[in-house]
Amino acid sequence: MRFRGKADLLQLAVLLSGSHEGLTIAQVEQEFGISKRTAERMLAAIRDRFPYAVEEGETDGRAKRWQLRLGTLRGLMGTDASELVEVEIAAERLRAEGAAPGRAQALTGLLAKLRAKMPPADLRRAAPDLEAMMQAEGTSIRPGPRPDIPITMLAELRHAILASRRLRLLYGATPADAKERVVEPLGLLHGQRAYLLAQIAGTEHEPTVFRLDRVIDYTPLKESFVRAEPFDLQAYAAQSFGIWREKPVSVCLRFAASAAQAAAAFHFHLSQSSEPGVGGTLLVRFTAGGLLEMCHHLLTWGDTVEVLEPPELRTMLADLARTAADHHARDPEDLA
Repeated sequence: MRFRGKADLLQLAVLLSGSHEGLTIAQVEQEFGISKRTAERMLAAIRDRFPYAVEEGETDGRAKRWQLRLGTLRGLMGTDASELVEVEIAAERLRAEGAAPGRAQALTGLLAKLRAKMPPADLRRAAPDLEAMMQAEGTSIRPGPRPDIPITMLAELRHAILASRRLRLLYGATPADAKERVVEPLGLLHGQRAYLLAQIAGTEHEPTVFRLDRVIDYTPLKESFVRAEPFDLQAYAAQSFGIWREKPVSVCLRFAASAAQAAAAFHFHLSQSSEPGVGGTLLVRFTAGGLLEMCHHLLTWGDTVEVLEPPELRTMLADLARTAADHHARDPEDLA
């Protein structure tokens, strides 16, 4: 078997060992971009090499799953310098972007554990590569507010979410206008800011988004709640362009030929599709809510983008651009 095949087999063994439920053939196909027949041959090769460690089972009677018994690969797997660097860079990026401090601290703790598990000789050999890679890597700082969120808040919110326990929030832009709310936490959304997605207790309305930097005080309650149905946070977030949820609309954007290549490589939304337009232009389509956030982003493309659909997004973008243009056309002294 060629080197690429051996490398893929080792990677598959790692995935099978680290999976809690095991992997299906379909998941192996997707992970390696291969056919079903090739996936079956790879699993058969793993079974040949670890005949007493491969466990097969089914989930809900639907698909067969394969898994390697825990500890099978102990001593065969190592951590290289590039993997350590990626964890360290991810932690630095979270700090630079103003994420809640607990997230960066969790990655830093993971990095320390990875280093501690490495054989001393391997760690010594990796040290020069680590230093060189870190000097060659950088983290760009995203402009914008950096709210100061207590380091314990994320941990307590996550506990309340997992335990389905209600929270009492004192929420507002300032203590003077803060209001008390009892909520049922559903999940956390991370963007330029961190948000809590929660249902107002005793209501059947859509979940509400709370900015964590505006949570002045919070109290975990002993009261538990039962979710009416399983809540899919990823599906919820996918309906919006950013954080704020609105009724999804069909969006069509036309990018000028000068920006077509950049737009083709840009990720606007999970549902997006693109197609070439007339004269080298590019049409990008997706379905999402959050028109104001779309406008704020589209303004960064200047005159290289045009909104074709929906009309309300085109009008909103034009109004925002016109207001900004009129504002800056005046003499600064007139604005004082």
